[in-house]
Amino acid sequence: MGSGLIVFSSLIAALVVFGCTYRNSGGADERNELRDYLSQARRIETKLTDALGVTIAKYPAVYDENVERRSSATDVGRAYRGYFSEALPHVETARAEWARITPPSTASGFHTQERKYLDDLARFMRRSVIELESGNTAAFADLLPESEQLEKDEDQLRAWFGKLLDESR
Repeated sequence: MGSGLIVFSSLIAALVVFGCTYRNSGGADERNELRDYLSQARRIETKLTDALGVTIAKYPAVYDENVERRSSATDVGRAYRGYFSEALPHVETARAEWARITPPSTASGFHTQERKYLDDLARFMRRSVIELESGNTAAFADLLPESEQLEKDEDQLRAWFGKLLDESR
């Protein structure tokens, strides 16, 4: 789940840097607004991606299935608890930064869904930490469908972002 956010954030950065080519046709003001917005989004996501990348590297059981299989359930639980505990402040910072930017009308739906995604991700991480700190691995396992839904939401956001890039050209 954490690595999916990293991939999405990297996609945003690459697409904004390399994909925003503007034509000198009608609607340039709208495209400029969208370009500015996408640039702000890229900065937020790059900062989050970098922070999550450093954090997840400390916990190989979170992203490496081979390590996870060789580890005890307690060790895996500790790894997830550590990752979520350290990653959550970065997600909270990104949530606050997304709240401070104003999307152009063409990106308002995307912006709302991105903020909802980060809210849901933060809520999932908080609940996971609580369950793992209490040693309730069964309750943590019950949260895993939420993780799967977050991954689906992330995929939808990735596709939507691609459409915004197309509109910005």
